[in-house]
Amino acid sequence: MRKHWFLFGGIFLLLSWLLVGCGVAQEQYDTVVADLGKAQQELQSVNAKLGEIQTELGTVQSELEATEDELKAKKNELESSQSELETSQTKVSNLTSDLEKAQSELEATKTQNAELSSNIEKSRSELNGIKSENQALEQANDKLKRLIFLRTELCSEKPKAWSPKPKSGNTFKTNETVYVYAEVTGWKYVLEGQELHRNLTVSVKIIDAEGKDAGSKVDSWIDEQELPYSRSGFDRNFGPLEAGNYTAEIIIDDNNSGETITWTQEFEVI
Repeated sequence: MRKHWFLFGGIFLLLSWLLVGCGVAQEQYDTVVADLGKAQQELQSVNAKLGEIQTELGTVQSELEATEDELKAKKNELESSQSELETSQTKVSNLTSDLEKAQSELEATKTQNAELSSNIEKSRSELNGIKSENQALEQANDKLKRLIFLRTELCSEKPKAWSPKPKSGNTFKTNETVYVYAEVTGWKYVLEGQELHRNLTVSVKIIDAEGKDAGSKVDSWIDEQELPYSRSGFDRNFGPLEAGNYTAEIIIDDNNSGETITWTQEFEVI
């Protein structure tokens, strides 16, 4: 800017010397000076506008830099969003795969449920058949006499199943063991599930002549069978006993039917 002012000042002095030296008229000189002043004013105005433009350019450049920074930030956000989108797409793909697997398992479960339902219906049918058979068995059993003794014996030797050797005259010696043997039938079965349950209480006693307990044994027969059987045998041993008169007693309670049977037998120990 100072260079411009020195330049115009030099031109002005030069023209003044030339005009004066050449004898130019004062009027022309004033016109040149006026034009020069006007030109200087226009130059000042242009310089002022140039300064404004430069200021605006600086502002625009600052805004441009800020816009570039924002653009970079948006680009980073876009890249981050794209990364999150890819992650979400992967998760969706995995979830879709899991869903398809779950649907496949569900179909398999439905098939298994259908098979189980079929098996349940089959089992129910079989159970109904067993119930019908049990009812028929109970009806047939009701027609017969229920709980009864098939055989009872007093023995001095360990009885063999179904073939005990009874003591002759029911007379024992003091050094002998008294075996009470019995065979029983006619108890009531109760169907639980697919099995027949028996529930008996067996009490065997030896009572002396004064009515006192000389020995007793109580057992519970709680068992189950797939098929019923017709009889059971058992023995209980007592002694040796002191000399005297005694009574052997067997009491059997059928806890399923509420029926009770009793057997007694007198014997002597000498």
